[in-house]
Amino acid sequence: MPQSLRDFRTMTSEIVKMNTARSLEDWFRIMDKFNATTKSRNRIQTYLRDCYSLGGWWLSAVVARYEYDKSIILKETG
Repeated sequence: MPQSLRDFRTMTSEIVKMNTARSLEDWFRIMDKFNATTKSRNRIQTYLRDCYSLGGWWLSAVVARYEYDKSIILKETG
């Protein structure tokens, strides 16, 4: 696992898949299908945790990477 959440920008899809059983592309498709760009960070994280059992550091990192790659800033709550 990368040392800090800042390292989410350099994590590869292969590393994500080794640790979450899904690639970054898989997670992005899931979030796109959920229409995540219109949801809060908290709502997305709850959805991924409850429906896909993604948790801990990887939950935060995958959502942060989604924001970074999509060049968006999600609201914390709402």
